[in-house]
Amino acid sequence: MAGFKVDTEKVAEYVTQLTELRAACSVCKNKKPVSDAAKGQTCEEVEAVSEKLGNAKEAFLELIDRTIKFLDVSKAVFDASDQAEAASVTKK
Repeated sequence: MAGFKVDTEKVAEYVTQLTELRAACSVCKNKKPVSDAAKGQTCEEVEAVSEKLGNAKEAFLELIDRTIKFLDVSKAVFDASDQAEAASVTKK
């Protein structure tokens, strides 16, 4: 049976990096342009772009969250598999 090696320490490192990235993205998630000027077409266009950017930020945060969850579950599966294999090895 073919196998593959997974560096679970690297997975944990990437999860940490993604968690930090998510925190940094969350800080600017709710930023919107501020304008006290009369609202004209340009201002409305800027607000529309800002709203679209906000939606993209939400999608990106969701992607980060799901990636973190996937890596956490995968790491747990890999660890359990390694432990099962180690337990099945017999000393000669």
